[in-house]
Amino acid sequence: MIRKIYFTLLFWMACWGIAEAQTIKVTGRKCEPEQGCNGDSTRFELTGVTASSWNWTFQDPNSPDPQANRSMKAKPAHLYLQPGSYNVKVTGNLRAGGTYSKDTTIRISALPPAFEFFQGKEDTTICKDNPLVLDPYDSKSFQGTPPAEGTVKYLWYPTGDTTRTITVTEKGCYSVEVMNADSCTVTDRINVKICGESDQQASKWYFGSNAGINFEGGQPSAITDGKINTPEGTSSISNRKGDLLFYTDGITIYDAEGNPMPSRDPSDTTSLNGSRGSTQAALIVPQPSCRGCETIYYVFTTRDVNDSIRCLEYTRVDMRGNGGKGIILDKNNQTGECNVSERLTSIQNPADSSYWVLSHENGTSKFILKRLTKSGLEDANSPSIGLPHTTKYQGEGQIKFATSGGKMGVVIPGPARNYVEIYNFNDSTGAITPPPITLDLGPAPPSAYGLEFSPDGEKVYVSLRGNDSTESVLYQYDLTGADSTTIASTRIEVARSEKEFGALQYAPDGKIYMAIKDSEYLGVITPSSGDSTEVDFQLDGFYLAGKRSQLGLPNFVQSIIEPPSGPGISAEDVCFGEPVELTTGAICDPLKDKYEWDLGMVRPREPSSPRRTYTRLRERIRLR
Repeated sequence: MIRKIYFTLLFWMACWGIAEAQTIKVTGRKCEPEQGCNGDSTRFELTGVTASSWNWTFQDPNSPDPQANRSMKAKPAHLYLQPGSYNVKVTGNLRAGGTYSKDTTIRISALPPAFEFFQGKEDTTICKDNPLVLDPYDSKSFQGTPPAEGTVKYLWYPTGDTTRTITVTEKGCYSVEVMNADSCTVTDRINVKICGESDQQASKWYFGSNAGINFEGGQPSAITDGKINTPEGTSSISNRKGDLLFYTDGITIYDAEGNPMPSRDPSDTTSLNGSRGSTQAALIVPQPSCRGCETIYYVFTTRDVNDSIRCLEYTRVDMRGNGGKGIILDKNNQTGECNVSERLTSIQNPADSSYWVLSHENGTSKFILKRLTKSGLEDANSPSIGLPHTTKYQGEGQIKFATSGGKMGVVIPGPARNYVEIYNFNDSTGAITPPPITLDLGPAPPSAYGLEFSPDGEKVYVSLRGNDSTESVLYQYDLTGADSTTIASTRIEVARSEKEFGALQYAPDGKIYMAIKDSEYLGVITPSSGDSTEVDFQLDGFYLAGKRSQLGLPNFVQSIIEPPSGPGISAEDVCFGEPVELTTGAICDPLKDKYEWDLGMVRPREPSSPRRTYTRLRERIRLR
């Protein structure tokens, strides 16, 4: 009898110990979601026991889907839409036998008062050196009662200020996070532009054998302190002011000071999985943020077609880490796509500020399209259309979006013949529309390699890479024709040389640069406009100050490349003795412009499109 009581007591003590050890661990955001954002879920985990099954109930009456109130996962997540107290319960079976039951009460807190800069505008424009005060609770935009002093904290990016207001005079993205006593936050951002100044995110280039170019201000100058020494693709990114953030050859990420960027995990010293021999080895794409400035960047990498493993992967960088110099969050994440070519390009979706990332399978006709959103990387419709890229050689060469949007092109090198395909691309939906414009570039070698569109998307340039027995060639095609035959007939041979031509890349100065292997110069194309068939090309167009180009040039999100802005004068119906209409573009959109025309021997006029009849063949026109 005593022995039976003893074992019974042990049994109840064990059960009591298990019950006491059971804990529901609650992590993640314990706040209602921000307006316009999906919100971060609250996450749960049962600790202290080894369970074999879980049956969670979140008892949330505000959940729009009753099924979302339950989960059978070991570590579930639930999004609470309203502040309040909620009971969470989990039951299930223990792996050693028996059952368990545990519940807890959590509190979801309210947010600070939500706000929007300038009534929800994404951008605002100021004149140079004119200060702009940014205030999240400015009385002109905020309708309500701002939080009392001392009840919330402010943190501005990128300045680090902790005051309610800041004064800015430089362009860039500015955001402020407002946090209350429950650590719940609201955020908004504003892109400040300076009249007459373009964004400079593509202003710093690093490529080749320690070569580089600085396009800040619109005029190129050589950079000679780059750390990259690679035969083919690279990528770099700057902020809107033109300050370098980081650059990469697909193997090492270098910070703005030229040092290898550290990982969040100090023990992680592995390299990125890109290849030195890949045409577009790397591509840096900013991850959209719901309401704050972009601080997370995805570094996509491709492999040489001769490698046994050819997967499309990405590495994430957080520019808030390491004192603003950047830190690598994780490396070589899989996208689920392997047997991928060396091609990689991107453009922004104007509908929601997400980014399209495009590659192509090797061995098939399938395009690989991904969409980078504020929530992460998503699969998009990836059609199998056009010519198949069946051989490993056909996995080389560039793919590009037109910077003006609406078009996408890909080169398909031989042997036996070289081709380029031009597709219509819907920047808002990601739809690639067949059939393409297909242009036969002739037999290989030389092999098709580089591709770039003119700024208006009406012309395309293709470089063919020669070898010891064949010359390199550069072609221009006019894309305004209706079909492949018509467009093929517009081909102009821009250049032919024994030098080895490589990648083509549109630049912030409005010109297209061409890599030339082992050369101290880049070729430079000044794209023609309208119906002009003349091509301004210089083989030794830009001197690299003693550094050398190889086959590759930096790869960018094409839509971030902005040429110099400012007014220009155009004329229509220019016939002697007939009225001529003169037109100028906006000087500082969206600010209201004031025009003063000097039309030659007449009094100044103010409209943006004046008309004038000239009685002399040459007269000078001025616009102030």
